[in-house]
Amino acid sequence: MNLFGLNLQTLLGRAFFLLAIMPIHEYAHALVAEKMGDTTARYNGRLNLNPFSHLDPFGTILILLTGFGWAKPVPINSNNFYDRKKGIFCTSLAGPAANIILALVVMIIYKLLFRFGLYSVLGFIFPIVLTMIQTSVYLAVFNLLPVPPLDGWNMLSVFLPYDSYYKVLAYQNQISMIFFVLIMFTNIITTPLSYLAGFIIMFLDKITFFI
Repeated sequence: MNLFGLNLQTLLGRAFFLLAIMPIHEYAHALVAEKMGDTTARYNGRLNLNPFSHLDPFGTILILLTGFGWAKPVPINSNNFYDRKKGIFCTSLAGPAANIILALVVMIIYKLLFRFGLYSVLGFIFPIVLTMIQTSVYLAVFNLLPVPPLDGWNMLSVFLPYDSYYKVLAYQNQISMIFFVLIMFTNIITTPLSYLAGFIIMFLDKITFFI
């Protein structure tokens, strides 16, 4: 089976990512927000691991076809944070950090299976595991870009002067549209993101050398 140049195992890996790993990204945002004093996510039914609470239709299609995409943003009221700037920064960082940790855990599990000699299982699941690791790291890198409404922008925003922050907000929709057009139709952004994600995956591989 081949859809848009993607094989079945790649699609299965990305589908599993959407159903099992993407919700953890959003749950991490919601959980850290609550720890920082804001319960908005809980009251909006987003403090859970149900994928259908978190998936954005267009972002989901993008992930299936390109490996890059997004979920519905977790609702946050920064006025509820004990420390507003720290709350915004930590809550925004939580999602990408969860993706990196998950990629590391999946890599460790795969290496353990290899060590125990379960080669018949590994032969089939290797492409799926590889896709899960790649997509998880790609999502982390993608979300760390300082472009609204991504997590990287929210993290950067706490350091910006108010006038600069509101100037960007005034053009947020235009900036986002240009950014996503570049993602969809050029390699200007996707190529360097792929290199950075590849470097992170190599780093995770190096630090798990002992397994």
